[in-house]
Amino acid sequence: MRTPRRRATSRTQHYLRYKEYARAVVHVKLAYWNQLYGFRWRRVAIRNQRTCWGSCSSAKNLNFNYKIAFLPARLQDYLIVHELCHLKEFNHSPAFWALVARALPHWPQLKRELDRYSFAGRSLTPARHHAGALRRAWLSYLPAPYPGPRVVRRVRKIPARAGVRGAKRGHAARRRR
Repeated sequence: MRTPRRRATSRTQHYLRYKEYARAVVHVKLAYWNQLYGFRWRRVAIRNQRTCWGSCSSAKNLNFNYKIAFLPARLQDYLIVHELCHLKEFNHSPAFWALVARALPHWPQLKRELDRYSFAGRSLTPARHHAGALRRAWLSYLPAPYPGPRVVRRVRKIPARAGVRGAKRGHAARRRR
């Protein structure tokens, strides 16, 4: 007896709608940044991950979250370069960061900026920064109708209270004695 097929959730539908768009973004940027490095990879996968922007496996497979397509171009570039450099240095050693700095000398600023973006919300649409020929190429992967640009929501950090012993950075909680 066959089990009934479950309906796709709205989160899954959002992923399926923008997966190929994200794939186009990633492939264009991989080709561009790999001109500097000349690395080889086996496969590029676009995934619907909850907490990870990208990863590189020991088998030289590159994985990216589909929400990379909704980030500003400078952060997309940082993520692509970061994962490309893992093809040579499979850790976050000083040699790895030197490799990243060859392409993006201001990588610490980009890393901090990326930390402010959230994975929350499924109503994300491409950010306003796409323009020119790349935009036309990427938009061809979108199913009609195109909903229009919106910016990815940012996480609001709560500052730590001054003078509270045991307060963790970003949290306003106190330890009770």
